[in-house]
Amino acid sequence: MNAAPAVLFDADIFLRQRVGGISRLFVELARALPAEGIAPRIAAPFHINALLAALPRGIFPWGQRRLSGRFAVAAARRLPDATALAARRTSARLLHPTYYPPRPLRSRLPMVITVHDMIHERDASFAGDPVIGWKAQAIAHADRIVCVSQSTRLDLLARFPAAEARTVVIPLAASLPAAPNAPPPQPRPYVLYVGERCRAYKNFAGLLRAMPLLDRALDLVAVGGGAFSPDERAAIAGLGLAGRVRQIACDDHALAIWYAHAAALAYPSTCEGFGIPALEAMAAGCPVVALARASLPEVCGPAACYAEAPEPEALAQALRRVTEDADLARQLRAAGLRQAARFSWQRCAASHAAVYRELIGAEP
Repeated sequence: MNAAPAVLFDADIFLRQRVGGISRLFVELARALPAEGIAPRIAAPFHINALLAALPRGIFPWGQRRLSGRFAVAAARRLPDATALAARRTSARLLHPTYYPPRPLRSRLPMVITVHDMIHERDASFAGDPVIGWKAQAIAHADRIVCVSQSTRLDLLARFPAAEARTVVIPLAASLPAAPNAPPPQPRPYVLYVGERCRAYKNFAGLLRAMPLLDRALDLVAVGGGAFSPDERAAIAGLGLAGRVRQIACDDHALAIWYAHAAALAYPSTCEGFGIPALEAMAAGCPVVALARASLPEVCGPAACYAEAPEPEALAQALRRVTEDADLARQLRAAGLRQAARFSWQRCAASHAAVYRELIGAEP
């Protein structure tokens, strides 16, 4: 019986992210691909990522060790050379870089890349960011380009139309643990916000300005993204929201509990490549309020309450509908569970395995 063909993931994203959607994708692929007849290998002897510890040792050709940030930067400089060496050591038949390589990888193996979004190209605040050039180079050299949504694929083709035949859409999934019968994490009702806040397209400032238009008994809890900046603290105080808005950090188990008891997830972003928090919320039975923009209609389908515009008044109107209408909230919870069931990491892995087998000529 022939051994399963090996596919190599490099260390790049694991040297950049402690946690995050991109690193979660590759960890979940590493879990699920063996069932699809593909042997995943991760060349990350050094990393800063918190998710890798749960994977079997056999996936790592050199083992794996978590480092502090400054040591990870030094390791990242050797990444292309280490990846080429790992490809030889593992007899890999295909490379799937976990991010956009800063310089071409020294390998003649077929290469797949994943494009998560085109926000760097669309948002002027990213002007001059080297990721734009790295991505363009990766798109030019890749044998297949996986886009995480049709919206992302269309954004990519608007800038790189010649890549059309090499693109394929493979949606992501959610993977938080269930939180049955867990008590509410706080006594007051709350709207949840999950993720980064620092970029304008995330529209957290608009959500803050919507909060005074809602019932004063309703809090806003922001998960992740780091502590509030001085500007955010000033905005919170200036809007009279002191005591109603807070920021927390938590693990996946705790996040599932926050989702399960939230009055709604507020997802006011104007541009997302996929939108994992919206999918996580639906899977946890949490109503979602979002904008019908970019990838979010693909992810949420009919299971979200869509704000008509990103402005505070429109966000507040949508949030009031969900938080003040128990029947609507109940309908959204049920619809969200059905919508979330359409996505799974095993389906994601099966679609990736089909792409890999096509490139390396392996039988299913």
